[in-house]
Amino acid sequence: DTQQLPMSQRHSSPGSHPTNYIALKSELRHNFRDNNNNNQGEDDINLLDDVTDNDFDTTNRAVVEGDSLFGWIINLLFSVFLLPLLAGFVTVQPQEHALVVFMGSLTRVLSSPGWYWTPAIGRSITRVPTSAQTLDIKKTTVVDKRGNPIVVAGVVTFQVVDTIRAAFDVQDYAHYIERQSLAVLKRVCSLYPYECKSGKSLQSETGEVCRTMVNLLQRKANVCGAKIISFELADLQYAPEIAAQMLVRQQAEALVEARTTIVEGAVHIVSGAVEALRDRGIAFREHEQNRLVGTLLAVICGEAHVTPTYAIGDSGKDDAAQEEAEAVQRKTLETLQKIAINTTPKN
Repeated sequence: DTQQLPMSQRHSSPGSHPTNYIALKSELRHNFRDNNNNNQGEDDINLLDDVTDNDFDTTNRAVVEGDSLFGWIINLLFSVFLLPLLAGFVTVQPQEHALVVFMGSLTRVLSSPGWYWTPAIGRSITRVPTSAQTLDIKKTTVVDKRGNPIVVAGVVTFQVVDTIRAAFDVQDYAHYIERQSLAVLKRVCSLYPYECKSGKSLQSETGEVCRTMVNLLQRKANVCGAKIISFELADLQYAPEIAAQMLVRQQAEALVEARTTIVEGAVHIVSGAVEALRDRGIAFREHEQNRLVGTLLAVICGEAHVTPTYAIGDSGKDDAAQEEAEAVQRKTLETLQKIAINTTPKN
């Protein structure tokens, strides 16, 4: 049998706090039926009916208090005075200018590195670096002086010398210089051909082209207070759609130049050889000299290995044959002249 504690002991035990009276009474009745000889169960049920919420211990219950007036005053002072005071400090880094705009008006230009204080309420700060900066002009297709499409890219180096103009005269000075650089690049490339043997071209006059681009871009950069230090070509080549044709043309021109050089050298060698033989007392007849010159030119200018041939025979017979051929030629010319005179109509 389960031993039941009296209701008085249950209620007075520390930490006990029955929350469901109906369940407790039902449990006590069940125990009373099981233990009919125990009269204490009925007394416990009667005592449970007299239990109220005021009989429980309330010593550990939290007490809600109002906000402190002193805390409100401290928070108000911190928000009104201390925060704006701390927010007014400004740090200026080396190679940097800070432009302070207060209530819509430019009030100060902080150009020296250090720690400054300005009113924080109604203030805005624009920072402009004064160090050298670079811009990469991405590859773009332009047309040269001859109308050939070429691909060019560039690098622009500039420095801001007037921070007020850079901050207020244009919306974004870096983007402004980038767009103007692209326009100048297209304009200058259209003034020169890609390559030229006798005149100026983009390949041969790189220094002049860069100086021209710097001068043109500086005129446009004066608006934003920037100084253009350099404008270099980073890439220069034919466009892919004509690159193959231009390569064939370059190869042909190179071949012609090589052949011209070879022929000029051969003529110089042959003429020198003939003059050297004459200086040494070796005389040549005209047809022998022509044959020598032709043979030397064929040997020097030929690409494949040349095997010259020489006629071996009596020189007197060669002279007689030549005289006979000349006589036949003269007779033929005389006959043709007579035929022309006889066939000419008379008036």
